[in-house]
Amino acid sequence: MRLATVTLARDEADIIERFVRHNLHFVDRLYVVDDGSTDATPDILRLLAAEGVPLVVVSDGVHGAYHQGVRTTALMHRAMADEVFDFILPLDADEFIALPDRAALEAELSALPAGAVGAFSMTHYIPQPQDDLTETDPLARLTYVLDIPRQVNKVVVPRALAAHPETLISDGNHGVSHWHKDVAPVLLPKADLAHFPVRSTDQLVAKCLASYVRWRARPDYQATTAIRHMDGARLLAAEPALAVSDPAALLAAYIPESVGPLRRQPFTERRGALRYPHLAQAFPYRRIMSALDTLVETGRAGARELEVARRTLEKRNAPFREALAARLRKLKRSFMKRMPG
Repeated sequence: MRLATVTLARDEADIIERFVRHNLHFVDRLYVVDDGSTDATPDILRLLAAEGVPLVVVSDGVHGAYHQGVRTTALMHRAMADEVFDFILPLDADEFIALPDRAALEAELSALPAGAVGAFSMTHYIPQPQDDLTETDPLARLTYVLDIPRQVNKVVVPRALAAHPETLISDGNHGVSHWHKDVAPVLLPKADLAHFPVRSTDQLVAKCLASYVRWRARPDYQATTAIRHMDGARLLAAEPALAVSDPAALLAAYIPESVGPLRRQPFTERRGALRYPHLAQAFPYRRIMSALDTLVETGRAGARELEVARRTLEKRNAPFREALAARLRKLKRSFMKRMPG
């Protein structure tokens, strides 16, 4: 069985090396688009690729407003053009396959009905006050998870659908449609993804604010879009200073379930030794400024296009205006001649 993952990653320097090294224990190749990171994410990806690991770093030339589903689908089609994989696993950079080994994953995928879309359940890791902050690896530092039932979450796309041009992965990788019709996924019996969405307060602040800008920049934005990011941003808007007075409240705004029951479940399945922990630094202000810069540049590009269109229109209309002015001058002279002295 041949397996590949497809991922869009932005500002994930604190976790991207672990993502690559761990998930390569379960798949044959990783395809990653660096989505305009402001931290060392692209440097870490280049270093990993230089090691010779089966990692393909792709530039799709698109940044700014989120269009994750369309771009992830394009990356899936790129992977299938390279090789006919049996399954494509769309993963975010903070998601890790949680199984004892690859054989267990292949067994669950092989048991799916022919052509069926599979689905991972998710185990969500949540920061807690008792976390060991001296531990720099978030997969070791975070040990508490939401105590919720297993459920359909992130999809696994089989070969026939992955290769078809009319297949589309949804934003968030939660669904698949074919010819604009949703395909019902089948929950894998035991395969989960360990999810580490929040690794620090600084990271969460930057994530909420940058996401607020990028999602609001989408022309199809609606009030229900990316509601967790928006709720986090609204809570930050109520802060009277450049500080987070209640990190727990911010976490609850972004992950409301975090105020519910938790259980301790260290992620013991993690794989791979880290070589670049010195590059795992976050730059929250830089991340927010990057989102604003993208919005500003998009606006400036639009203004330049309008100016070019205005000048082109003026140039095209110039002969007409000159002819009209000449005709009016001629009429004026004719009129003046007929006027009584």
